[in-house]
Amino acid sequence: SRAAIHLAGFDPGEAETLRKVVTKKHKGKKLRDFYARFLQGATEKGVGRKVIEDVWQMMMGFDGYSFCKPHSASYTMVAYKSAFLRAHYPAEFMASVISNGGGYYSVFGYISEARRMGITVLPPDINRSEIKYTGKNMKIRVGLMQLKDLSHEAKETIMHERSKNGPFISFRDFIERTRSHVHLQEVRVLIKAGCFDSIAKGAARPGLMWHALRFFNQKEEGKTPGLFDGAQTPVPLKRRPTTSRGPYSKSLMLKHEEETLGFLLSVHPLDLYRNKLENLNYVRAKDLHVLAGRQVTTIGWQVTAKTVRTKDGESMKFVSFEDQTGIYETVFFPRVYNRFCHILNAARPYILKGRVEENFGAITMTVNWIGFLDRYRENTPIKRKRN
Repeated sequence: SRAAIHLAGFDPGEAETLRKVVTKKHKGKKLRDFYARFLQGATEKGVGRKVIEDVWQMMMGFDGYSFCKPHSASYTMVAYKSAFLRAHYPAEFMASVISNGGGYYSVFGYISEARRMGITVLPPDINRSEIKYTGKNMKIRVGLMQLKDLSHEAKETIMHERSKNGPFISFRDFIERTRSHVHLQEVRVLIKAGCFDSIAKGAARPGLMWHALRFFNQKEEGKTPGLFDGAQTPVPLKRRPTTSRGPYSKSLMLKHEEETLGFLLSVHPLDLYRNKLENLNYVRAKDLHVLAGRQVTTIGWQVTAKTVRTKDGESMKFVSFEDQTGIYETVFFPRVYNRFCHILNAARPYILKGRVEENFGAITMTVNWIGFLDRYRENTPIKRKRN
C-alpha cells in the first residue's frame, strides 16, 4: 500500500483496495487496471520503467504467504522464547505445549516428539497427576485433562480432596472420599487409564472394575459400602474376576489406553508391527533429508492433516506422518488425493511411496501411492525397491 502511495501517487483508499485485490483468487482484470494506473502514476513522477516493473513484481509477491512487520516481529519473539525454553527446560516446555491445547500437531505427535528428545512420559496417576500435563527433570506426567469422559467436576474433586486430606492410600480410600462427585463410569475410566496402579496393592485392573461395580450397586440399594470386606451380601455377578495381575493381557491394556487417552502411551503404535517392518525396505523419517530428488518408500502413523483447495478449486491435502525417528510432511496433489482420500483418516499404520522434495531447506514428500501397512502384500501393485 505504501509503495503505491509514494511511488505512483495512489491515495490511501486506492492503495488499500489494491492490497485487497492482490490477495483474491480471481483478480486478473482488476489487476490489469491497477497496473495501468500504477504505471501512469509512477511514470509521471519520473520513475524508470524497469524500476516500476520490479516494484510491481515485488508487490505481486504478496499474493502468497506474507505478514505485516509487527506480526512478523511478534512471531520472531515467540519463536526465540520457545526455542530457548525447549533447549533449557524441555520437559516443562513440552508439558505446557500439550496442556495449552494449541499447535499444529496432535497430542500424540507432541508425546512422540518429547520421547525423541529423551523425555520420559509417565502415565496418569491418581496421586501424582495434576489436571494439566506437568514436566520436570526430563519427565512429563500425563494430566487428568487427557482422560476421555472424565468430567470437570470429577477432576476438581480429585484435586480438592487430595489437597485437603492428602494422597489417596488405596482404591477403597479413593471411593469413600470421592463417591459423591465421581460416578461409576468415571471410576471405570480412571481404572482403564491405570490411574490406580500405584495404590492398587496387587489388584489388577479387572479386579478393581469388579470392586467398583460392587460398591456402586450397593450404594444404589442403600446399603453401607463394604468395599473389600465380606460382611455385605455380594452383588450377583456372572463371574468374579481375580485380583491378580495375570489375566490382564497386554492387548487389553493397549485397547484401554487408546479408549481413555485417545492414543497409545506405553508403546509407539508402529512397534506393534515390528515383525512386518523387518521384511520391508523403507526410509526412516530422519534420513529423508539426504534423499532429495529420489523416489522412496516410507512407513508412518498419521499425526495431523489439512485439506486445501487449489486455484482451480480442486482438493488436495497436506498430511504429517511420523515413525519412531521423527515427523515428516507429505503432499497429496489433486490426482493422488482423489484416488486415496477415502483411506487417509484411519488410525492405522501406512506405507507410502513418493518423491522427496527440498524447498528452501524444508523436506517434504510428494506422495504418489499410499496403502495400509498391515495389508501391504495384498493391496499394492508396486514392487518394492531398496532405497
